[in-house]
Amino acid sequence: MLSDRLWEIVVGADWRLMTDEYKGLAVAAFVVAAVLIWVWTRTRKRMRTIEARLSRIESQLIKMQNEINAVLQIQVPLITQLNAKSRLKFDPSNAAAEMGGGVIAELTISPPTTPAQPESANR
Repeated sequence: MLSDRLWEIVVGADWRLMTDEYKGLAVAAFVVAAVLIWVWTRTRKRMRTIEARLSRIESQLIKMQNEINAVLQIQVPLITQLNAKSRLKFDPSNAAAEMGGGVIAELTISPPTTPAQPESANR
């Protein structure tokens, strides 16, 4: 790993032979490398968390899509039946064709019937 290699370089260096400017530069390089490694690990951790949430949401969406497909499979035949019935009810040409084989039949009006009277009224 990168941090292990940097640590080997830091431990193996002879710090007594370096001037103060190089010591400061070495410390700054070490701090920058440590910060970059820390930011990289934090970003990686966040990415894993986001990917886990995304996979959960994806599985929920698949479940919901399956439920919607099941409902649609039930609804489509019902809607086609309702459409077929509504066409038969409201289409006068279909109604006339079915009643008389293409010939419109005349409707006759019969006289109204009198309601049956109860037996107690006959006595």
